[in-house]
Amino acid sequence: MQRESRSFLLVTGVTLIPSLGLWFLLTGVDLQSLVVGIPFALLASAACGWLLDPDSLRVHWPSAFRFLVYFIGQSLLGTYRVGLMALQQDAGTRTGVLYRYHTQLQNRSARVLFVNAVSLLPGTLVVDIAADHLLIHSIDTRDTGQAGIRDCEALVARVFRLPFDPSPDPSLP
Repeated sequence: MQRESRSFLLVTGVTLIPSLGLWFLLTGVDLQSLVVGIPFALLASAACGWLLDPDSLRVHWPSAFRFLVYFIGQSLLGTYRVGLMALQQDAGTRTGVLYRYHTQLQNRSARVLFVNAVSLLPGTLVVDIAADHLLIHSIDTRDTGQAGIRDCEALVARVFRLPFDPSPDPSLP
């Protein structure tokens, strides 16, 4: 059996139970609704298996847990920092900065996780994606958060067991 077929069957099988659980949660435990629920749960699970990148199944779970702890911590820090900046007197003088960031992540699932995580880091937002470059807006011109973004990329690379060079990107300002 080919790798893609096994990945498809694995994802379909793993997502079928949560899909049926969601169906029960939305409709109550009505056995007659399963006439519609089972085919739709199978379709949803098959769609997950078909759309999922097979390489995204190679997750290093201890690194995923470390990433989750990092992400929760950064989200709390971001809430505090952005709130503090909003309350400061000189907040109007800092209009933000746009800069390009080169990502080393080639795996599609890793890149999606990275882009979404960067958008939730303290004061940063991914504005555009072009090939291996991200256009990032930073709310604070004094600290663009590039070190935090590099740390986030390294953690995502570990989660997906991808190579990562920790040296800073020379194209960054």
